[in-house]
Parts: sequence; C-alpha cells; structure tokens
Amino acid sequence: MNNIVQISTSTIPLRFLNHRETNIPKDLKQRILYDRFHNTLIADGLQHGFFYFDENMLQARTKLPLPTLKGFVFEVFAVRYFNENLTTIGKKAFNWCTNRQRSSSDSYIQSYTAIGTGFVETKQKYSYSFYEPHGNADIRFIRKNKESDNGWEFALEMNSNNPASIQIKAITSNEITEIINPLLCNKYTHVLTFLRDSYGIHSYTRCMEQVGRLFKTGQITQKQRLFLEDRIYSPEHLGIYQYDVDDYSEYLNYWYKGRGNANDDLINAIGIEVAGYTANESGILIPNNI
Repeated sequence: MNNIVQISTSTIPLRFLNHRETNIPKDLKQRILYDRFHNTLIADGLQHGFFYFDENMLQARTKLPLPTLKGFVFEVFAVRYFNENLTTIGKKAFNWCTNRQRSSSDSYIQSYTAIGTGFVETKQKYSYSFYEPHGNADIRFIRKNKESDNGWEFALEMNSNNPASIQIKAITSNEITEIINPLLCNKYTHVLTFLRDSYGIHSYTRCMEQVGRLFKTGQITQKQRLFLEDRIYSPEHLGIYQYDVDDYSEYLNYWYKGRGNANDDLINAIGIEVAGYTANESGILIPNNI
C-alpha cells in the first residue's frame, strides 16, 4: 500500500517551487511569480521613472498598454543584466553594438557602464545630455573621460564617430514595421528583441523568417540580408536565458491584469508620462505628428 504524504506549500519557500510544472495550481503559480519578480518590478519601475515615491507612498505617472510597459521594463532588465555581468553578457552586448570583430578584454569592458537613455537615473547620475527618452537608442555604453565637458563619453561603433546603441523591443507581431524597416532606414543600428508570441515563436525567429522571405522575393539584397541577420539579436545571443525573460513577462501579465496578488495596491500604478506620444493599437508609442 502506497503512503502519500502531503506537504503544505506554506512550509516551503516559494523560490524552491517550479512554477513551470504542468500540474501546478494557477493560484500557486501566480504566488511563485509574485515572490520572484514583484520587488524586481518595483525596482525596475523606479529606475525607469514610471514609479516614484510621494511621501513614502509608491505612485505612478499614468496608465500604459501592457506592450509599452513591457518595453520599458525590459530596457531596465537588459541594462541590469549587462552591468551585473559586464565581462560576460555585458561584453557580448558591447562587442555586438560596437561592431567589433574581436572580443574586448575584461579590463577594457570594465571601464564602461551600460545606461538606459530614458532612465531617471541617467540624467541624475551621469549627464542630462545622455537622457533621451524619445530617442532611437534605448541603451548605450559610457565611460569616464576627464577631457569631456560632462566627464563621460559614449562607446563608438568601430571605425565610426557614431555612438553605439541598442534598441529594445518587447513585441509579438509587426516585426517588419517595428524592427526590419527601421534598421534598413538607419533609424536603429542594433535591435534586441525579447518576447515570444502566443504560439511560442520568438520575435527573433519571426524576424529571420521575414528577412529570408524578403530576400527570396528580391525586396532586399544579399548585403541587406546579412546586415539584418547581424543587427537583430534575441537575449540568448548574449547569454541571457530566455526562460528568465518568459517568466518575467508572464508575471507582468498577471500583475497588469490584477491577478498577481489580490491585495496588490500597485495594480493601477502603470505607466509613464510620455508627452507628445500616443499608443497605437499594438500598444506601441508613436509621435502624435505622424
């Protein structure tokens, strides 16, 4: 006779439970994700500026569609991963966006810091001139330079005076208009795209499918095809585990819909004030004058 021993989940730290188990209850899955990501989300929101404290109470600027919120969150996510893993993940990102053929040394990359151009911290800690919340570069690398007016300088693309940059995308559709065309017209230089669609297909994979189709139909040249294949990356190209991205994205879904925690007083604290911009049907911010 088999004896089945039931152990209450209240006696086990949530971080030891695997929310990916297929038979795990939905409410427990949400609790695990909450335990893992809630404080991270608050920190990321404060970093980017769509959360702020007012008399010790956490507040938010305004409401945003979920895709736009995810874009902001994964900007902070990427900068954090780059700086906390500077000689590994950060180095790969640096080499990629500066178009280096040979890898930088650890000592060289350690002189640089990744910054988010739309972060509140960037204008407060580094230089207001680096603060470009509506620019075409979400992430840049900077290092100290005593001869510079503000004491810092951008990392440049190899054999160029152009600042190296990375654009973050948290989309699940419209890869041609959101990624491929902006790269071809030099609006972006490098795009790091994070998410899978509802079928589990990564936006990077969708991009490569579109690039192959455009080449086969003669809409882009071989040179343009190679360019696009080099300038579009997924997190795993840089050593970031995709399941970490997927888990965070899933928690954002729960949190946004108010199911991450029934007593969560942050459910309505979503957004960032974006003057002159409007969210389109896909939740992507576009200038009002377009």
